[in-house]
Amino acid sequence: MAQYAQKVAEAEQKIEQLKQINQQQAQDNWQLRARLGLLSVPDGFERNEGRVTTAVLTGGGRMVVPEWIRSVGNGQVELLAGWEPGEPTYVAELFLWPNYTENTITETAAPWFLAILTSWDGGFHTLVEEARRLNNPATIAEIYHYQHLKDECTKLTCELNCISDALASIRNQLDGCHFRMEWAQLPLLLQHLKDQNSFAPSVANINRRRRNTC
Repeated sequence: MAQYAQKVAEAEQKIEQLKQINQQQAQDNWQLRARLGLLSVPDGFERNEGRVTTAVLTGGGRMVVPEWIRSVGNGQVELLAGWEPGEPTYVAELFLWPNYTENTITETAAPWFLAILTSWDGGFHTLVEEARRLNNPATIAEIYHYQHLKDECTKLTCELNCISDALASIRNQLDGCHFRMEWAQLPLLLQHLKDQNSFAPSVANINRRRRNTC
């Protein structure tokens, strides 16, 4: 019985190893077919070719660089592992990374570049189309991201100006009330309240408050 149990355990271990080998071969075959173009391209996706290095989870539980990507257009990109059918689509934000490979001095953005970057006319669309030629999805994402943040900044600035104008108007009205009470000699007419330390509400005010509460 002991020998039989050992043989069963060895057989189960062998089966598990064969399953792992089969799964690895299937994944390698899928990747090879994808590279050779034998697989149909998912709708709207394009081959990654290492442009996006964010790793995603496959159906087999492995973290891999996605085979297919699709730009959303708002600074994000959809990722598809491309290892097996029915895989989930992941969404990630793209950012440009500093380039330290060249010993050159980084120049600030020129005014003409910022002018095109924040415009909504044909200049901005030309900038986007030319940036696509760089074959770097993070470049397009960063351009859209900048313009979106610039628009949000403009909207918040307008709201802040409206609040500032409303606050200034209220302060002017407050100063007007203060001025009119002073010129009407209201403090002089009510100066008998000057030396009182506490104020008890009258019975009429208490009854009025009770009626208002009811």
